[in-house]
Amino acid sequence: IVTDAEFRLIDYNPKAKVFFPDLSTEQIGKIIYNFIDPTLFVYDKTNVVKLGNGKRVQVQCSLIGRSITMAIGSVIMLSDVTEKELLFEEMERVANTDVLTGCYNRYALHNQLKQQIIESRLNSKPLSLLTLDVQKFRKLNELHGYTIGDMRLKQLSHILGYHLPINALLSRYIGDIFVVILPSYHLESASQVAEQLVDKVKQLTTLSINTYCIQHLSEESDRQLIDRLLNEAMLVKKVRSDMEV
Repeated sequence: IVTDAEFRLIDYNPKAKVFFPDLSTEQIGKIIYNFIDPTLFVYDKTNVVKLGNGKRVQVQCSLIGRSITMAIGSVIMLSDVTEKELLFEEMERVANTDVLTGCYNRYALHNQLKQQIIESRLNSKPLSLLTLDVQKFRKLNELHGYTIGDMRLKQLSHILGYHLPINALLSRYIGDIFVVILPSYHLESASQVAEQLVDKVKQLTTLSINTYCIQHLSEESDRQLIDRLLNEAMLVKKVRSDMEV
């Protein structure tokens, strides 16, 4: 697509209509932004955008001239990168998804938590973490086999995903241990979420779960926060076990 210095349409390759069907010879001489979203074009930068029809288009805008003040027009190059972008999106999804349960994996947990910590600091909002695991899960595997154990974990993840708050981020950390990020939740509110999950799991399955919550401290990194969560949860679990004995 070629425009003049006033962003009026001068000419276009017929193949551009694949991306912008509304293009026509009648629009030559008219401001291009009247019929194409101006946010799609970023000059001197390659940009990939998703169109309404699902296509992914690589847009590269170049000025005709040495500088913006001396430019006599611009050339907009369009390339269909749908297949490439879909492949990349699928690779990203696989890299961030736990194969068994379909929720976030450990790698994605750390990435999401880093971002949530940044947002928590910027917006001065609380951030809490909740961990949970299945009581006597090792015994369940020994009695019924790992296939049944996997099925119970899938069932549990579906229940958790359905009953967690909409902004919660669920991940499977390792084995039967799940970690939930709760943005904007104080410790008290996170503990209420944990209690509700315990009740729901009891209602809908024969499983029982252990839960433990902490609130992020301002100086903690993502790894420090998760380490504190799991270490404290393990200690509490051990104390409960000793008390039962």
